[in-house]
Amino acid sequence: MSLNHVVGDGTAFWHFFNTWSEISRRDTDDAAISSPLPVHRRWFLDGCRVPIPLPFAKLEDIVSYGHPSSVQPQDCFLHFSAESVKKLKASLCLQTSRTKSGVNKDPCRR
Repeated sequence: MSLNHVVGDGTAFWHFFNTWSEISRRDTDDAAISSPLPVHRRWFLDGCRVPIPLPFAKLEDIVSYGHPSSVQPQDCFLHFSAESVKKLKASLCLQTSRTKSGVNKDPCRR
């Protein structure tokens, strides 16, 4: 879950997240929410222009800002074969069996 800071701050995000969790854990729909309701007043410092102007006119300007125009963002997907995953797990098991520095969980056990 994420939140754009134009919509709310970290406090609002965690209040929403915790309230949502509380509602999800309830047994009945009529139970009261224990946390206080959020304040939905918008507030800006005196003298601050509203809405706050951003230095980008279009989405394309944001993507290319600070990068040469020949560089375009791309999706990148990593694919690990089953054999590669087995090798990585074996390497991890070997490393953790050597160090065992107070780690309670053994990643090699299922």
